[in-house]
Amino acid sequence: MAPPAAADTSKKKAAPPVDVAKYPHASEPPLPEAYFSPIVTIEFGPKSKFVVHKGLLEYYSGYFRAALKESWAQGTDKIVHLPKEYAIPFEIFHHWIRSHCTSALLKDGKIPLSLSTILKTWVWRRSTYTGAL
Repeated sequence: MAPPAAADTSKKKAAPPVDVAKYPHASEPPLPEAYFSPIVTIEFGPKSKFVVHKGLLEYYSGYFRAALKESWAQGTDKIVHLPKEYAIPFEIFHHWIRSHCTSALLKDGKIPLSLSTILKTWVWRRSTYTGAL
């Protein structure tokens, strides 16, 4: 009986990671205070609500920065009412501001969003002055 072949113990060196330039429109992460700011409710009709830290909304969106000023009712009440057709785009935005990632929305390498939802999200992002998403 022949002796077992010796296992190859030499490890191949991995290539160094590629140096990717930073996305030009990427923003720096918000200060920790944004995560401890007052809670704001975003409502899309009676059944769809999101609660978000005011500091995060103001940091990532010019629309919410303006809407949540104390001189407006939304800023005083801490409740923003939006049309229900923007509930899904806001859900995607809400996920992104918490995780800085949209890849968690992917299933088995396929995008689980319809083209219509992707376009609504893009239009909503542009209309609310929301940064890169």
